[in-house]
Amino acid sequence: MSTRLERWMRAAVAFVCSSGCASLPNGTTQRVAFGSVPWRATVSVDSQVIGLTPIAASLSRKCEHTVRIELEGYQPFETTLHRRA
Repeated sequence: MSTRLERWMRAAVAFVCSSGCASLPNGTTQRVAFGSVPWRATVSVDSQVIGLTPIAASLSRKCEHTVRIELEGYQPFETTLHRRA
């Protein structure tokens, strides 16, 4: 059976990974949505706090981004969003 932490981590990954197609031909940014269960976790992109979940941000498509999601009482989650063609 899943622990609360595992469920929270899966929810965070699901929101990050379901942000849409990164291969759209137009534009220099991509809108990426972040969420968590429970919500109101702090989201940082490239060491800059962007707000609390649920939140969406426009990220540059030119580089990789490090995303960190933190909520008191839970282990922080960190991942890198990679550029793909």
